[in-house]
Amino acid sequence: MPNPPSSVKATRESLFTQLQSQVTGPNVLVCLGEPGPYQPDDIIAVGNVHRTTNPSHLVGSGGTGWLDETFQIQVLVEIYRGGDDEPGAFGRLCDVVDQVEAAVRADPSIGGLVLFAYPQQVSYESGWEADHKGRLATAVLSITFMAIQ
Repeated sequence: MPNPPSSVKATRESLFTQLQSQVTGPNVLVCLGEPGPYQPDDIIAVGNVHRTTNPSHLVGSGGTGWLDETFQIQVLVEIYRGGDDEPGAFGRLCDVVDQVEAAVRADPSIGGLVLFAYPQQVSYESGWEADHKGRLATAVLSITFMAIQ
């Protein structure tokens, strides 16, 4: 019997679909990986994955149920506001981060793909964009997932 696949692929795609349907609004892009040439003011990118496994139960074949799989998916949120509207950019950033976290908390098993998921950590930054034409507020969320493989 073949070993079960990792939950990463299906979970990342499901998280992307979930965020696409729940974080909406004018000028919003939800994407897998880095965005392409279309750069709206609000970007949510479901990005990199960091995965670890540990033996869970002694299964002679090393097959199903042998490993605990834990992984973190990073979600990058970027909010741009033209001019010197730092409170507007940072405020919108906080609102979008809350929406991403609410989407995970509303379905912590991600449709039954994992045992549970939770937003583990968020880093916030705010400053001028490269050409100083507006404010750029960014957050990197780390969402942790636990599954048995």
